[in-house]
Amino acid sequence: RELFDRATRCRRVHRIETQPGRGRPPQVHLQKEKSQNRSRKFAEKLKMLAIEKRVVRSVCKPVYPETRRLFDGGTTLGLTRIAEEITKSITELEASKAAVEQAYAEQTIVVEKTWDQDKLSLVPGDLLLDGVCQKFGVRFRKEVDSSRAATLLNQSEVDDEIRQILQEIGSPT
Repeated sequence: RELFDRATRCRRVHRIETQPGRGRPPQVHLQKEKSQNRSRKFAEKLKMLAIEKRVVRSVCKPVYPETRRLFDGGTTLGLTRIAEEITKSITELEASKAAVEQAYAEQTIVVEKTWDQDKLSLVPGDLLLDGVCQKFGVRFRKEVDSSRAATLLNQSEVDDEIRQILQEIGSPT
């Protein structure tokens, strides 16, 4: 709760200070720059995690035995047929295991290429927010705080893709 009380106060102060003829826009700009620097510094700590999450996403896909196909004929299978299906799953997992090193190298290259300009969008956002919030003595917990954080955004601050998805969900079909 404290995080959003403080965030709401900061947003109100920012709006007042940036209104024409009322306050000190250069100071607001300086504080925004400090905040961005904090975010960038903490993002550096999350760089390896960003790479590893990309590797896991690309290599660790779920593997399911095709049980529906096994029972299509409505007859008994026998131990051999069941074991074959499990062996197929093991083979898929072995292939994923063998691809880890190559995926790690590829994802490292991808992240390194765009890191300087895109670091804030490459790292897990909830961990980035939590790290920055900890500097101010508060925590950000995605499950609890995300909806509250969303209420603090103006419509112009919501990414176009997210806005479009929300409009599609909310519109009657």
